[in-house]
Amino acid sequence: MIENFRWEKKNHYFSWSYKENELKKEYNNKIWSVVRLSDNNGFAIVLSHEDYGRHNAFIINADGTERFRLDIPTSIKNVIRYYEIYYINGELTAIIATTGMDFACVIDPKSGHFNKIYETR
Repeated sequence: MIENFRWEKKNHYFSWSYKENELKKEYNNKIWSVVRLSDNNGFAIVLSHEDYGRHNAFIINADGTERFRLDIPTSIKNVIRYYEIYYINGELTAIIATTGMDFACVIDPKSGHFNKIYETR
């Protein structure tokens, strides 16, 4: 179980405790978004597109290992990058920026599959 989760916007790192160990993930550029998963067994993060391009969203496990990178659905065109990730009404939701509009994608954090995709403003 994750405890003592700490992250401040514009930081290049976040930290937490897991199984009596202090852990920290640090990146070259700022972290755009990080949220603890509702099952308390990992994190969803959006990192800098300068470092990761349009594949800049991840689910990581509580021990800090990568569970998977989130793909962008092929139905979304003119993609720039993932912009943010958070819970909306209990659903893990990633926001994808495009050149025209933004899309919200509801994600299953165990599989990485998208449950629904809709336009957002």
